[in-house]
Amino acid sequence: MKPGDPVLLKGSGKNYFVTAGNGDLHTEVGVFKLDRLLEMEYGDSIASHLGFELKPRRPRAPDFFNQLKRTGAPVNPKDIGMIISHTGLNKQDTVLDAGTGSGILAIYLGLVVKRVLSYEARQDFLDVARSNIALAGLDNVEVRYGDV
Repeated sequence: MKPGDPVLLKGSGKNYFVTAGNGDLHTEVGVFKLDRLLEMEYGDSIASHLGFELKPRRPRAPDFFNQLKRTGAPVNPKDIGMIISHTGLNKQDTVLDAGTGSGILAIYLGLVVKRVLSYEARQDFLDVARSNIALAGLDNVEVRYGDV
């Protein structure tokens, strides 16, 4: 893994959304040194100082939906699926997204299409969306401030 890569640490009942190499994760089962993820591959095991193990996994779109910070009401995955299936979006498409919100739709679309250009008119929503998109590790999603 590279520094800043998004990682979902999966346990037997608790999951943690982190970024590789970003400090320590303090949990009820011990402290996990996230810089150790830089020496690992997805699917390996990372142990806390107490010996409890979690499996690092590459987050998928539903993980982002469940774990990222939200503003307003995000588009639900079932509706995103309908958008993708009814429009036939694919890796050759560029999408204009009006009203970024927390960036959930832009993230899902960014995993499917060539490029997403999204506009958000509220600065507080824009800040959250940019942070969420950065956590998702997508460089093909651009969020601009303004009213589309």
